[in-house]
Amino acid sequence: MALETARRVGVKRVLVFGPKFLSLVWRDEAEEFGIDVEYIPYSQVHKVKPESLTHQKFWILEEAHAIKSPTTRRTKAVVNLLKRNLPERLILLTGTPIKNRVPDIWTLIGMVSLNPFKTSGLPLPEECRRFQSFCRYFCVTERKTFGGRSFEKFLGLKPSRLTEFKDLLAGKMIRFKARDVLTDLPDLVEKGVRVNVGETPGLETEYLRYVNGQKTDSTAKSLSALLKAATTAEYVKNILEEEGGPVLVFTDHINSATQIATSIAGKVALITGATPAEKRQECVRHFQEGRLKVIVATIGSFSTGVTLHAARHVVFNDLSWVPSDNLQAVKRIHRIGQKATAMAHYMIGSKTDAHIVKTLRQKMRDIGEALS
Repeated sequence: MALETARRVGVKRVLVFGPKFLSLVWRDEAEEFGIDVEYIPYSQVHKVKPESLTHQKFWILEEAHAIKSPTTRRTKAVVNLLKRNLPERLILLTGTPIKNRVPDIWTLIGMVSLNPFKTSGLPLPEECRRFQSFCRYFCVTERKTFGGRSFEKFLGLKPSRLTEFKDLLAGKMIRFKARDVLTDLPDLVEKGVRVNVGETPGLETEYLRYVNGQKTDSTAKSLSALLKAATTAEYVKNILEEEGGPVLVFTDHINSATQIATSIAGKVALITGATPAEKRQECVRHFQEGRLKVIVATIGSFSTGVTLHAARHVVFNDLSWVPSDNLQAVKRIHRIGQKATAMAHYMIGSKTDAHIVKTLRQKMRDIGEALS
């Protein structure tokens, strides 16, 4: 859609910022539109000199939620380049404008509000020009104490601000829901699969610390994932025996991903954050062509930017505690081109596991209400 927009307004060259592993995807797609792409990975954006971009008038930010945090180096660098070289057109692309909490969208709202033509809806209220002020204005606020230090925790959207929040997004965001625009998309069926591994000591405490914004090392979470890995591998083998595959498998941890891939064996690819972009694209191509039966990937490395609708089954050994990351992972198979009913299988190892899955789904519903 971004490339078609560029084509219709007569642009022959676009500047794209995004995750490094998507650079080849953009160049391949742009070639079909006859458009040149200058692709700058987010990891390198701090090295770019503003004066080198003066010739670029059409900017695209891919997976724009990657620059949601106003304090990170990449976000500061992108915003600086944007202010120093305000383009004629700017498109932010993301399937998850709010990944976890309402404050996630503040940076994105701020960037599209820089529109020199003043056609991006209402301006940010004066009291929301700073991040903390925006959070206090729109979010339910709770004061916490940790390690002797008091801090504010921003929770969900204030019900009294819901209408005002939606009015602010009008003109800044065009949101497409799959059920509205993909009327011929097959159903997605979700299935919980109980795995008898028992409770993982410390998992509930670790999750509550994460929810409360406290430091956690994910030891129990990683162990819980590893304990389910062998059963997940057997479960995937059964799907392959019944239907022949292919099957997409996700986990949030490298050690469980490695064990699952090793246990399945055969025509299996393992993808983690260390997998080079070229190798990922090769795996996607082989998977779509039927030359790979299974891809086992970490959620953080493979939940965005790829189409894998050759599979109708996606199996989650475990989930990310960022709910929108899991939703994006499901969308790898439930998207344009899918011809069969898609199945999402969730391996659940304990009552704590079941509670966490239920909580994550409720958070996604809350985010959807804020954006709809």
